[in-house]
Amino acid sequence: MTTLDTIYSPIQSSLTQLEKQLHSFEKNLSELTDSDTNPIKFNLNEGKKIRAALLLFSSGVTTPSDPVIETATAVELIHFASLVHDDILDQESERRGEKPLYKQLSTKKSLLLGDYILTKALQDIPDTIYIKASKALLSIISEMCVGEFSQLSMKEEAIQQTQYRQNYYDVNFKKTALLFGKVCFIGSLFNTTLNDEGNQAFMRFGEHFGMAFQFLDDTLEIIQQLNGETNIHVFDAAQGIVTLPYLNYAENILRLQTTEAFSQFKIDLKDPVKLQDIHQSMKRERIFDSVVTVIQTYIANAKRSLSHFDGPLTLNLFQIADYIDQKSQKLCL
Repeated sequence: MTTLDTIYSPIQSSLTQLEKQLHSFEKNLSELTDSDTNPIKFNLNEGKKIRAALLLFSSGVTTPSDPVIETATAVELIHFASLVHDDILDQESERRGEKPLYKQLSTKKSLLLGDYILTKALQDIPDTIYIKASKALLSIISEMCVGEFSQLSMKEEAIQQTQYRQNYYDVNFKKTALLFGKVCFIGSLFNTTLNDEGNQAFMRFGEHFGMAFQFLDDTLEIIQQLNGETNIHVFDAAQGIVTLPYLNYAENILRLQTTEAFSQFKIDLKDPVKLQDIHQSMKRERIFDSVVTVIQTYIANAKRSLSHFDGPLTLNLFQIADYIDQKSQKLCL
């Protein structure tokens, strides 16, 4: 299987500069939070930088360009700010193996910090694409908020499973897929060979890719627990969020049809013992195979969106899509 390091090789120098900018911004955050005596672990440089890579590849820029790198950095900061706020809303106890910021600082300081990061990110958008890019990023932020409102309702309200599935797909689109889509759209603005139709094609690629990415992420969480790599208490299910693998299990194996039955299923998912039993049953019933089918459909649609374009960096976008595809296929093993 091709690694992300290999796929990233054409943009590695740009990613290195991006990481330097994130490190510099992290220092700024440390000064802002007065954390010299009590160092805060921001972990801004953690993660695979997939959003930044998608933007860089979509730009068609083959050599490091300050405006493109600054924009990619802004995208990473917006994603980071969303995680800061998400951790507070979901009362997460862990983020990438560390305490989330609201537990390291305080809820009030973390809320302010998330807002500060968002505004700084928008300020760093280059003048050459500021109007289109800032509008796109502001639409992302507003839709993410709408998605979060919907997700809060999904946790609290008793609804039938099919309605929950529709809402879940909509939330994933607003909170994840739209960000990936706008990232590719903004990157494509730097490519002067593209017209508006071309920019929209790159956005559609990102949206389909983002849905596949989220479904894979939701499923990997369960696989990691089955392999003893994750604390079951930090699960989305423990927070009342029923992701695609659970929905497929409820529909295809348990065949839950009433609102009451599905509500009880959501309650069972919050019980660590019952949740572990459900995970084992999901593995036996090969529920993850059905998720892989969904992921592969979205990846195929993503690649189809750019079927009329060519070039080495478009090829790299396909390679990232294939990477997610191949990673999902391992869920069936």
